[in-house]
Amino acid sequence: MPENDDLPKWAESKFGLTFPVGDLKELAFVEPNGEALEAIEGVGLEEGKNPTIKQTIAIISILSTQPIDVIRKMNQRDIKGAAEAMVPLLEGAI
Repeated sequence: MPENDDLPKWAESKFGLTFPVGDLKELAFVEPNGEALEAIEGVGLEEGKNPTIKQTIAIISILSTQPIDVIRKMNQRDIKGAAEAMVPLLEGAI
C-alpha cells in the first residue's frame, strides 16, 4: 500500500474575493467527490443552457463547502470570478 505522500493530489483552485464577506476573504474549491457530484446534479443543469444565477451560487457553495447563505452575500463580480475559477474542476465531470 503506498504512503499518503505517493497518492495523487486532488485538484484545487483558490479564488480571492475582491469584496470579502465577513471574515471570508478567499474561496478554496476542491475537485468534486461523488457526494458533490450528486449535489451538483441536483441543481438541475440543462445541457446546452447557461446555468442560472441560483444554480451558479449553489455550485459555488457545493465546491467551496461554504454555506449557500454566505455565497448569496457575495458581490456579483466575485460570483462571476468564483464561477470561472471552479470551471476547470468540473470539466469532464458533468
